[in-house]
Amino acid sequence: LNLIVLLLANMACVSKANGQEVAGWPAQVRAIQYFSSADNSLQPSMFYDPGGDEPKPLLIALHSWSGDYTQANPAYGDWCIAKGWVLMHPNFRGVNQRPEACGSELVVQDILSAVEHAKKNCKIDENRIYLIGTSGGGYNSLLMAGRAPEIWAGVSAWCPIYDLKAWHAETEQRKLQYTNMLEKVCGGPPGASVAVDEQYRIRSASAWLSNAKNVNLSINTGITDGHNGSVPVSHTLNAFNGVAAAADQIPSAVISEMIRSPEMPTTLRQEIDDALFQTKPALYRRVSGRTQVTIFQGGHDIIFEAGLGWLEQQRKNKPPMWQVHETPRYQAEQIFVPVEQQTHAPGIVEMANGDLLASWYGDAEDADAAVLGARKTKGESTWSDSFVMADRRGFPDCNTCMMIDRKAQLWLFWPTIVGSSWESCLMNYRVSTDYQLAGTPKWDREGLILLKPDDFAAEAIKLLGDGKIKPPRGAIGGPDAQVAKLRDPLYQRMGWAPRCKPTILPTGRILLPLYSDTFAISIMAVSDDGGTTWYASKPLIGFGNIQPTVLRRDNGTLVAYMRENGPRGCIRVSESSDDGLTWGPVGDSELPNPGSGIDGVRLANGHWALIYNDSRSSRASLVVSLSDDEGRTWKTTRHLEKHAAGRYHYPAIIQGRDGTLHAIYSCFIASEEPAVDGKKKPEMKGVKHVAFNEAWIRVGQE
Repeated sequence: LNLIVLLLANMACVSKANGQEVAGWPAQVRAIQYFSSADNSLQPSMFYDPGGDEPKPLLIALHSWSGDYTQANPAYGDWCIAKGWVLMHPNFRGVNQRPEACGSELVVQDILSAVEHAKKNCKIDENRIYLIGTSGGGYNSLLMAGRAPEIWAGVSAWCPIYDLKAWHAETEQRKLQYTNMLEKVCGGPPGASVAVDEQYRIRSASAWLSNAKNVNLSINTGITDGHNGSVPVSHTLNAFNGVAAAADQIPSAVISEMIRSPEMPTTLRQEIDDALFQTKPALYRRVSGRTQVTIFQGGHDIIFEAGLGWLEQQRKNKPPMWQVHETPRYQAEQIFVPVEQQTHAPGIVEMANGDLLASWYGDAEDADAAVLGARKTKGESTWSDSFVMADRRGFPDCNTCMMIDRKAQLWLFWPTIVGSSWESCLMNYRVSTDYQLAGTPKWDREGLILLKPDDFAAEAIKLLGDGKIKPPRGAIGGPDAQVAKLRDPLYQRMGWAPRCKPTILPTGRILLPLYSDTFAISIMAVSDDGGTTWYASKPLIGFGNIQPTVLRRDNGTLVAYMRENGPRGCIRVSESSDDGLTWGPVGDSELPNPGSGIDGVRLANGHWALIYNDSRSSRASLVVSLSDDEGRTWKTTRHLEKHAAGRYHYPAIIQGRDGTLHAIYSCFIASEEPAVDGKKKPEMKGVKHVAFNEAWIRVGQE
């Protein structure tokens, strides 16, 4: 019997030439039957094969909740004909109103068998197998992303149902036909029995989607869905949360606010530059790893050019390409009019409303350096007047960095120099929950971060060998004194200063990168309780490696890139495989460094950006480089500054919620005018902010 079924299946694998035309589809797309391993049956599908010997992309397109394989979706056919893709539009048991349909094992195997049919009968590029659907098709797209994540190069789900039990309650309240259809599928309403409840659970995308963390996944819906459409926006947002990292998930309060009205709340609306959404603009977007959620101006609908255009750029096991046709953008301004006085080592954060807050240190009224700040309101082109963020009167306050943690608290970190050199500095922090209004944030609390590293003298002295440690400015004693200090617990515990922003790991662990000018090494201040307590990692000992910036790979490996304060002339690098507690040997990268600060950021699409001086001897040139393989290579570089009379240094870089990259750096410009009476005009010092996107870097790559 099985042999007969297989023979019939092979006979049914008809070509486009002898399949049947179906109304609403292009003539080249024909109805066929294919063999499904689910129950050794023949299942119908719309099918198109452009022919030829070259491997081609495969599009699996899924019909809606109340449709079947004949449902007219000509846009899929037109796209595949124009692009030379293979198309399967399977039935997967038709309308969702019986147990055999709606996320059943039969459905799963029917869709997998459709993929196998195409692979058997066509030349398929297995790195370009795509899945797309809307409404019930969006639901099954999410389901299959979780059930078979190893197959898909990209999954595009539109206005999907995420949780069948929740949807039953919503449709029942609105008296929609889908309530009865769900009960036919699952055997009754939720709560009817344990068995019925299990059917609602096991058939829901919510039971499986967490398996799709390594799938390039785009989830989309219109803001009016659930008001004049059948599936509330909450399903799309909760689906994103089901696969997103904890730090990236959308708060329940935001979801509640968004479903309350068919209009996007003004406090949540974003300015999103995405050419794929020109017909129905994107209003809200969030990214976590390989998953993106977009809420657009519309309802229970699909934007075919957006879904298919995005899929076209995706490749299996490659980071997602989000802004497929992004317009290059660049904007720059000085935060304040440059001055003669010291201004140095800035930091930057973006607040939830899109405003920016910058910090730096400069001369204060009492002649000691203080931590200063300024704000830029979203949509404005200029910054506020500067204000004091921290000032330990009588002592210099120096390098700044900031973060906004998972509780939406603003943190400011900076060192205070107690003696005459950096080896005497103490690490300060301040925390605020009220920081979005004009002027200085209202600080809730402050304190010191005191570290007590395990004694590292023996390891450091062994690695140093016959070498010398360059003492910091103002240090007591020469190189020999620095070696002696290695054995002194006081110097192992003091002198740690910040430069680059903290990194928050998926576990919630906070790593605050610090460095010691006393020994020219680095360390991490580690907190596992949201910053309540801190302890020291093992130090990163390379004698010259300071001011680390930490980026995380998908496999959990942490990579620290560091300024080189010695003779090597290159950015130093070290890796950790235990969330930053211990670090491997400090090595050399291929990127140059003249003894100046660097910073990096992991972008929402998984790419890395690094900002640094691309010279071994000068700070007159500042670049940003991109890596699409998590720091293994840096293929794309563009200059932010290149001016012989300038010094552009101590950069910080972040990515905003809308994808914009914000860089901030010290900008020192020497006068190019000739000297008068033997005197040149003084160097002017400022802090510059530049905003740009990844497309801008790529367009001008050098």
